[in-house]
Amino acid sequence: MGTVLHSRKKHGPHAEPSQPASRKRRRTCLTHVAVICDNPRLQPLMPQYIIGNFSTFLQRDWPALVASAPGNVVLIRQKSAWNNTTLFVHILARLGAILRPHLSSYQPILLLDACRLHYARPILQACRRSHLWFVFVPARLTWLLQPCDSHAFQKYKLFLRNAYQARRARSATGELNMHEFLECVYGAIRVVLQGQRWGVAFDRDGFGQHQAEVSTFVRRQAELEVDFVIPAGPPSEEQLRLCFPRRARLHLPSLLPPPPAALVLPGVPVGYRLCPRLATTGASSVARVGGGLSGERAGSAWGGPGVGEARGPRTRSEHRLAQSLARGRPVPERS
Repeated sequence: MGTVLHSRKKHGPHAEPSQPASRKRRRTCLTHVAVICDNPRLQPLMPQYIIGNFSTFLQRDWPALVASAPGNVVLIRQKSAWNNTTLFVHILARLGAILRPHLSSYQPILLLDACRLHYARPILQACRRSHLWFVFVPARLTWLLQPCDSHAFQKYKLFLRNAYQARRARSATGELNMHEFLECVYGAIRVVLQGQRWGVAFDRDGFGQHQAEVSTFVRRQAELEVDFVIPAGPPSEEQLRLCFPRRARLHLPSLLPPPPAALVLPGVPVGYRLCPRLATTGASSVARVGGGLSGERAGSAWGGPGVGEARGPRTRSEHRLAQSLARGRPVPERS
């Protein structure tokens, strides 16, 4: 099982071997919202969201799928497997709740690519509520400067591909059901995303050590012949616009850093809030994965911190998300 027979006489000398698959299987897809960070102590806490639509996650299989998911993996079953604003705000709220006990030692920094979804005002507001600082990777440079795309995804996909083929070879029919496939995904999460140290990836992409450890590959692609240092002050409006697509509709006040008064957290030293790199423990950088594996918004009805008073869903999208989360396993609160 797992062997593809290819006849040059039948298929032609230049045809590539392929495995037959029905249209339904070709259109079955999942979105993985993956999170990595440069601190190996915090990496196991990072939530991993896997989103599927109603055709991928069947209702009859849903309770068993949820029960078998690891504690840091959240399955979402909704109409579309694509990421959306509602679900992403919920993810940011959960991420903020997980990191909140560590704010006295670290300032989380969220790396986002220049996808339209990521710079929507509800997303930026959710980052502020969760005390997440955000940095946007310039448009068309995700492959070069986003740690997940430049370092993590290739290893992740390679492990998942090998695990999938090995599992198919052991199957009596050569096919895997959704439960068996998700076990391959869980293995890739455990071995690749959680089992490796990603601090070097952040440094090589220029997000640490004051750009002193930027890789030779990045320097060559950027045509940099001398060392460079990015100033610590806020960027200008022109610099901000260069990071986004040409026709992007930007709300510039939302993209700029908040005033110092907005950064005050009870019980958090000012040195940690404003100068995290000067602290002896350093600063934690959290990267959100984009690309071909991806997911967005929730109110306090689902446990998001700082969203407001507890209330029921107010919009149709929030109502659908509440139903999806009610069927799944929420991320546990950490004190």
